[in-house]
Order: sequence, then C-alpha cells, then structure tokens
Amino acid sequence: MIVECPACKARTNVPADKAGKRFRCRKCSWVIQIPNPEAANKTGGEEGSRATVWIVVGVLALAGLAVGLFFLIRSLSGTN
Repeated sequence: MIVECPACKARTNVPADKAGKRFRCRKCSWVIQIPNPEAANKTGGEEGSRATVWIVVGVLALAGLAVGLFFLIRSLSGTN
C-alpha cells in the first residue's frame, strides 16, 4: 500500500499489515496514520466526508459573521 505524507507529499510503500498504525515520514518526520481500508468500509467513509463539509461550511459562516460585525462596528463608530 502506498501512503502519501500530507505535509511534504512524499510517497512511501507500507506493508498492508501495518494498516491502522502510525509511522514517521522519512523525509519530513511528520507522523502519519496509515489508513485502514477495512475500518473505512465499516464506518462509512461517506458520512465522515459529509461531516467535514458541514464543519467547513460552519467555519466559513462564522468567518463571514465576524467580518460583517467588524464592518458594522467600524461604520457605527464613524471610523473610515
């Protein structure tokens, strides 16, 4: 199984029996969780990606509110 480091994008060939364990990238020393394909099938990987999308949507909505409040307070205080 080939695993790609999310930090430096280095690809490493890892034995299939190491699935679910962690290892350190040889290039950048980032700790990588080796995916376990069997566990992803049991838990339903699609539900996890939906949750991630909703988290991103929520963060963007909060950021939009913060920016809106910033400009509202700025306009009410009379500062240009």
